[in-house]
Amino acid sequence: MIEIIEVSPNNEEPVAKRLAASIRAAWPEVASSAVDRVTIAVGLQTLRDIDLLVPIELSEPRTLPPDSGGTEAARRKPPLRLLRSSSK
Repeated sequence: MIEIIEVSPNNEEPVAKRLAASIRAAWPEVASSAVDRVTIAVGLQTLRDIDLLVPIELSEPRTLPPDSGGTEAARRKPPLRLLRSSSK
């Protein structure tokens, strides 16, 4: 699932929508997953302004497709391993 939460959308809303579209293009299975979750929070106010906060919970590591941009070195890196919280 990919969800956009608009706290204070202002100028960041279009950026959040483009980011969601890019994630759908790179990982189409995530958009319809009942297990994987991508949340894009827009315009958070804390001690500092946070334009976008993007917590991602994936059931398994993902890599970007070869034609998705980025540097060659970044594409060669192994996917990040996500740590699971023991409090769940």
